Amino acid sequence: MGTRVGALVIPVCVAINVLMLYSKTTRVLNVDIWNLWHHAFTGSLVTIITDSLWLGIFSAAINCIITMVIADRTSGDVEKYLNLPSISVPHGFSASFVPAAWLVNAIVDRIPVIRDIKIDTEVIQKRLSILGDPASLGAIIGALLGIIAGIEVKAILQTAITMAAVMTIIPRMAKMLMEGVYPISERIQEIAQSRAGSFGKIAIGLDSAVSVGHPVTLSVSMLMIPVMLVLAAIIPGNQFLPFASLTGLPFAFVLVTAVCRGDMFRTLLTGLLTLSLALLIGTNLAPIVTSTAVSTGFSLPQGTTSISSVDYAGAMLPWAIIQSFHLKEIGVGILTLCTLALVLWNRRKLAQENEQLAEVNAEVGK
Repeated sequence: MGTRVGALVIPVCVAINVLMLYSKTTRVLNVDIWNLWHHAFTGSLVTIITDSLWLGIFSAAINCIITMVIADRTSGDVEKYLNLPSISVPHGFSASFVPAAWLVNAIVDRIPVIRDIKIDTEVIQKRLSILGDPASLGAIIGALLGIIAGIEVKAILQTAITMAAVMTIIPRMAKMLMEGVYPISERIQEIAQSRAGSFGKIAIGLDSAVSVGHPVTLSVSMLMIPVMLVLAAIIPGNQFLPFASLTGLPFAFVLVTAVCRGDMFRTLLTGLLTLSLALLIGTNLAPIVTSTAVSTGFSLPQGTTSISSVDYAGAMLPWAIIQSFHLKEIGVGILTLCTLALVLWNRRKLAQENEQLAEVNAEVGK
């Protein structure tokens, strides 16, 4: 029954997006249909634990709505710090890490000296000169990873060269992708606003892959690979050892980089917090994930008793939604009220931002 949620999640989430646009509770026009699977994932797990398809669809809808609101609240940072004007990232995995980034920012901003630490690409390139170049940085990180892994010198050099290539090529690939996306994005905005001009400014929702090549995102992701393996070994109660999940870490930090204003120090702190929690959440959800996978006909590898994943089984948002359904009517009621309050708050924020934009445009037109 869990797989039926996946079949229904696309029309449900598209309908939610249209409804939110017309009710002015979002400015995001999400064209990233492929990644609606994150919401289907949550819905499938809830369907398994409640034995109700409709509750599964409802939980997927809640996941979708919260992700859309997070995309709205981060669109300004995406434009400013990732250089993606009129683009938002309603990506379930990326959005799940944003509340932790907000928390880290709030805490760091209140600590003298610590709040003045700033490590962004400009600072790195200025202080390290050629060593701060993305290719050099990738080579250094690759070499360090090889040394930590204890591999032979030849393999260390190969790893360094590979990481240097990744740091150089991926940003250029992302740039080429965006050069193709911008004309489409602009045309979609024109069509949407011609059909309903009262929407105000519209942000096109795209996959977080559009900014996965940001130097800070890539650097932090690479650094967190060995760190996460160490955390998996030392965190009490953890039974989850991530391997395949490590390749998806860059997607976790796309919005974190934006919210942390392109600062590597704060992004690293957020990574330590979120990935520590991801291991425990992945452990907690492993039985449900395993049951859901088996119910779809998935065969567990020989000797494996349970499976899990950082993306999306280690994310805080689906975990919180799933826990609310464990609390039956009370939990679902609280979840519904919180989501409604979040939507109304976002509507008010959008109205304020549209008023400010109108005032700026009026001043420019004088």
